[in-house]
Amino acid sequence: MTAKGLKADMRVFWIVASLIGSPRRDDIDEAMRFVASLGDKGVEAFRRELESFHRAADESGLTVRMAQLYRDHYHEPSEADVRASVESLVLAPTGRNYFESLVAKPETAQYPEVMEDTLEESLSRVLREPLPSAAGARSLDKLASLRRSGGPWIEFFMGMSVGVDHDDWPFTSMMFLRHLYRYAAYCSQSEEWLDLRARHGFRELDVTVEFRRSIADGDATPPSYHRDELGIRWASKTRLDAFVPRPVPEGDQTQDPADVGDAEAAHVMDEVRRLLLSLPAKPA
Repeated sequence: MTAKGLKADMRVFWIVASLIGSPRRDDIDEAMRFVASLGDKGVEAFRRELESFHRAADESGLTVRMAQLYRDHYHEPSEADVRASVESLVLAPTGRNYFESLVAKPETAQYPEVMEDTLEESLSRVLREPLPSAAGARSLDKLASLRRSGGPWIEFFMGMSVGVDHDDWPFTSMMFLRHLYRYAAYCSQSEEWLDLRARHGFRELDVTVEFRRSIADGDATPPSYHRDELGIRWASKTRLDAFVPRPVPEGDQTQDPADVGDAEAAHVMDEVRRLLLSLPAKPA
């Protein structure tokens, strides 16, 4: 299967993959609930495309490579372990393009992340839960396509002002970052944000959130992005660029960084929603 074929034949799969974000069972189950909300046709499409995903990995030799890496880093894998190790590759922020590069060169794959369940196991478990109401079911036709880069049409870019360090909490936790990006991906598939996109006439939204210390804390240095204030602008006729400064989250390592990431992302998207009220006219 060519890279072009992977993109054309697996649209639903890659959209769902963009929502997973981490190997945590709760995060995977939430993405599978999104699949369930698509109804029988959506579940069937996802399962069919999931098998196409694994077929591409098998035919390229990537499955064998991931089995060996699992064996090298953990223990002798079961069939489910091998399947999950291949699926762990889609947890990268640009999962689709990353996977396509590995199909082309399986030898470049690194160690797999351990997932408690395969995607099929998680989906089967979720489908045993009470189904969403018909009124809440989504239409496959209304799914928002990913960017050419493989990311959602709403993307977060995180920056740090002078005085903020990668060794500071919660930036030491990859789960904090994953939940920032994951929240944006869910917004990109929500009816509210799809309506806002249609109303304002843009196709993509880049949101830069810059964490900074307050001047009271001794940081009077201009931010690294050379932008001082909350704002939004047209980057092109189809893409908006929003900038949202945020104080470094308070707390410590006793808190769940995933929860902190979700809370910060929610604040940022609330700010962006407010900025859209004063959006300047689209460039001619």
